[in-house]
Amino acid sequence: MKRTIARDIVIALILLIGGSASLMTFFNAQTMLQNEKRQMERRADEYLSNLRISMELPVWTIDRDNIRNIADFHMRNEEMALLRVLEYPDLGVLYESSRNHGAELIFRNGDIIHDGNVIARVELGLSPEGHDSNVRRLLSSTFITLMVVLLVATTVTGALLRKILKRPLDELIAGIQRISRGDYGYRFPEPPQEEIRAIVKEVDVMAREVRKREQSLRDLNAQLESEVRERERTEKEALRLRNLLKNVADSMPSLLVVVDNQGRVTQWNPQAEHEFGRAEAQALGLPLADAAPGLVSQVENVRMAIATRQPRETLKVPVRRDGHTRYKDITVYPLLEGEEVGGAVLRVDDVTERVRIEEMMVQTEKMMSVGGLAAGMAHEINNPLGGILQAVQNMERRLAPGMPANDKAAESLGTTVQTVRDYLAERNILRMVEGIRDSGMRAARIVQNMLNFSRKSESQMAPQDLNSLLDDTLELASSDYDLKKQYDFRKIRIVREYQPDLPATPCTRTEIEQVLLNLLKNSAQAMALSPVPGREPTIALRTGVREGHALIEVRDNGPGMDEATRKRVFEPFFTTKDPGIGTGLGLSVSYFIITNNHGGEFRVESAPGAGTTFTILLPLS
Repeated sequence: MKRTIARDIVIALILLIGGSASLMTFFNAQTMLQNEKRQMERRADEYLSNLRISMELPVWTIDRDNIRNIADFHMRNEEMALLRVLEYPDLGVLYESSRNHGAELIFRNGDIIHDGNVIARVELGLSPEGHDSNVRRLLSSTFITLMVVLLVATTVTGALLRKILKRPLDELIAGIQRISRGDYGYRFPEPPQEEIRAIVKEVDVMAREVRKREQSLRDLNAQLESEVRERERTEKEALRLRNLLKNVADSMPSLLVVVDNQGRVTQWNPQAEHEFGRAEAQALGLPLADAAPGLVSQVENVRMAIATRQPRETLKVPVRRDGHTRYKDITVYPLLEGEEVGGAVLRVDDVTERVRIEEMMVQTEKMMSVGGLAAGMAHEINNPLGGILQAVQNMERRLAPGMPANDKAAESLGTTVQTVRDYLAERNILRMVEGIRDSGMRAARIVQNMLNFSRKSESQMAPQDLNSLLDDTLELASSDYDLKKQYDFRKIRIVREYQPDLPATPCTRTEIEQVLLNLLKNSAQAMALSPVPGREPTIALRTGVREGHALIEVRDNGPGMDEATRKRVFEPFFTTKDPGIGTGLGLSVSYFIITNNHGGEFRVESAPGAGTTFTILLPLS
C-alpha cells in the first residue's frame, strides 16, 4: 500500500485518538483500582477490629466451637481469602482457613488482648480479585465504545482528505516529475488551496534556481576534476619527498631518532637499529627510554628542547662497549611544524677519532711547550758550552803552524809545531779536537733553537699587522736551514698582494707564523720536487678583508693535488712526501691552530697541474 498524505493524516488521527482513548482508559482504570484498594484496606482494618473484639472471650475460654463459628462467618465474605487465629505464647493454631486466589492479598494482623495481656493473634488477607474483574469489564466496554467512535471518525476524515488533497497533490507531483526530467519551463495549474499554491510558487522558483545551479555544478565539477588531478600530483610529490627524506636519514652516518611531544619514537634509522639492536617496527611507539636505553640521559634534554624550541647539545659522551671507550656527540633539535613543535630529533655522532686527534694535538702542543722549560736549561748550558768552544778554538789556534808565538814555544822545547801536529795526528788527537768542536757547535745550535722556541711560545693573542707578519715569515723561511737544504728560495718568485689599509687582526703571532711557515715550506717543496716545465716557481701572498674576517691567501703554481689528496690534506699523519721528509702533522696542527685556537676557517683549493691555494680567515673581533 502506497504512503500518501491522506493516509498519513488518517493514521495520525487514529494514533492520536486511539492513544488518547488508551491513556484515558488507563488512567481511569488506575484511579478505580486505587480507590477500590483504599476501600478494601479500610474494610480489612474493620474486619480485623471486629475479629479482635469478637474473639476475645472465646479465645480466653478456649471455646473452639465459638471461635470456628465466628471465623466461618467472616470467611463467607467473598473478599476474605485467608483467616488464621494463633494462640499465645506458643502460637498454636486455633483456627486457619484460606481459599484459592490469583491476586495479591491485602494483609492485616493484630493481637487479641484480655485484661491487658496478649492472649492470641489474628491474621487475615483480603483478595481484590473480584473487584478487579468488575473494573476490567467496565473499562473494556468503555474502550470498545471509544474504538467504534474512532473508526467512524477516521473513515469520514479519510474520505474528505482524499477528495480535498489527492487531485491537487497529484497535479503537483506530475509537474515536479516533469521538472525533474529537465522541463524547467513547465507551469502548474492554479490549485484552490492557499498552501498548495505557495508550494507551487516555491517549486517554480526552485526550478529556475536548479537550472542555474546545474550550470554552476558543471563548471564546479570541471574545476574539482582539475583540483583532484593537482592534489593527486601533490600527494605523489609529498610521498616522493617523504621517501627521499627517509632515504636521506637512512643514508646518514649519524644515528637519528625522532620522537613526538610525548617522547615516543616516530622514526628510527638503520644506525639506530644497529646501535640498539631493535628493528624500526619494534621501536616505533615506544618511549625513548625503553626503545634506546643508551639515550635515557637525553629524556630531559628532549623535554627542554621542545619547551624552549632551542637545540640541546651534549658533547663527548663516553660510552663503554666491548672493553673500549668511545665518545658520542648528542644533539637534540626541536621538530618545528609551522608555529607548533611536533617533537624532537636526536642526532648521535661518533666522535671518537676526533677526540683522539684533539688529544694528540693537545699532547703535541704540550710537547712543544716543553720549550719553556728548555729555555732555562739553555741559559745554564750556554756558559759551560761557551767555555768549551773557546778552549777548543784556542787549542786549534796554538797548534796552527806559521804563528810566531807557536814556533817560538816549540823551538824552546827543541821541536817544531809541525812535529807536534804530526804526533797529534798520529794519535788522532786533532780529530778528537775537531769532534769536540763540531759537537760543541751542534750543542750551541740546539741551545739557540731552544731559546728561539721559548721566545715564540711566550707570545699571546694580540692585534697584529698581517702584512708585516707575512714579510717576517718569508724572511724566516728563506734563511731556515732545513728549507734551504730541500730547495732554494732564491729560485722562487714571491708576489705580494697586500691590502695596504688592512686592520690589525687579533691572533697569536708565533702560531700564525708557524702556520704560514708550514704553508711556504710545503709549496716550495712541492714545486722543487715536481717542477712544471716552462713555468717559473711562484708563490703569491694576498691579504684583505672578507665578511668580518681578515684574509690570508697563499697561492702557488706548482703541480697541485687531485681530489682524493685534497680531501685528506688536513688529516693527521697523512703525507705524500717520502719517508723521512714529512710526518703528516704540519697541516693538521695548522688546521687546529686556525680553527680551534683562533676560531677561524682554513680552506684549500687545488687541481692537478693548476697549483694550490690555501685560504685562512681570522675573525677581526
